[in-house]
Order: sequence, then C-alpha cells, then structure tokens
Amino acid sequence: NLISVIERFVANVDGLEATKKIRQWETDHQNSPRLPIIALTASNEVDEQQNITGLDGLILKPLALDKLRSTLDKYLPQWKDAK
Repeated sequence: NLISVIERFVANVDGLEATKKIRQWETDHQNSPRLPIIALTASNEVDEQQNITGLDGLILKPLALDKLRSTLDKYLPQWKDAK
C-alpha cells in the first residue's frame, strides 16, 4: 500500500491541484487502487477544500508525531503491525 503526504503550498506546485490531477487519473484508470492523499499545511483553509479536491486527510503544521502516526495507522494498516 502507498500513501501520499502532499504539501499545500510549494513553489510552482499547488497540492490541491496535484490532488485533483491524481484523482482524475484514478477515474480514467479505474482498475488502479485509490491513493490516500494527506495534506500537510499550516493553513486551515485546506480543510474547507478537502472534500472538493479528494483529500483523505489533513495534518496541520507544526507536525505532531502522534498525528502523523495515527494517520499512517489509519491508511497503512500493515505499517501499524510492523511497529
């Protein structure tokens, strides 16, 4: 299993736009599994757009290890078992 943690604001890249493109690719290639995408941001604004763009989750900065751990546990159950 895979997971993507995507930064909301990066020079020349918008994490929400990248998520939309990934979701469109998944729609076009229906045999491929859905990639969990988690936004990593300092802005609460992403929360409002989460459902629109297809984000599966949101982690606010500063990054808290317990939040990262619980997110990985949720989307990567085999990771949880390997700890």
